[in-house]
Amino acid sequence: MKETDEIYMEITRNRMAIMAVIVAMIPNFNDAEDVFQDTMLEIIRNKDRYDNSRPFLPWAKGIARNMARRYYAKRARIEEPLVSESLDILGDIIAEESEDEYWAKAMERLHICMGRLSTRNRKLLLLRYGKNLKGNSLARKVGLSDKSIRTTLFRLREFLRKCIEEEPVWT
Repeated sequence: MKETDEIYMEITRNRMAIMAVIVAMIPNFNDAEDVFQDTMLEIIRNKDRYDNSRPFLPWAKGIARNMARRYYAKRARIEEPLVSESLDILGDIIAEESEDEYWAKAMERLHICMGRLSTRNRKLLLLRYGKNLKGNSLARKVGLSDKSIRTTLFRLREFLRKCIEEEPVWT
């Protein structure tokens, strides 16, 4: 068990690594930030369960993973996108990297991959993730059905994931 001040210090020291796990599991950054806040509260609430003989970060990352899974369960999703053992491994790798170096490489790689998309697809991604338009609002804006939007966004995310994996940012 750690004292509250010690927990706050551990959270501060490890916040980027914890956030990296959540962002890897939840693609929408606004939602990931909400889950990060919930994770911080959950860590503080469960500080008495922490075993001081073990490292803090793996314990905190476990809570972050559980909170991300809870996020999907609350939304009654049938499947958690990309949440698997390999995603947990990805979260661990990301958390171990130098955050600044990782994010610089990730942004560079994403920029290259976005450049491979059509103007229409880049606009769709901008509306969805930049302007945070969802569902029917997004469908009306681009003149497609809600189902077409979901399918197209899924395919675009898959394309970007595969494109980024061609030259992983964590190597």
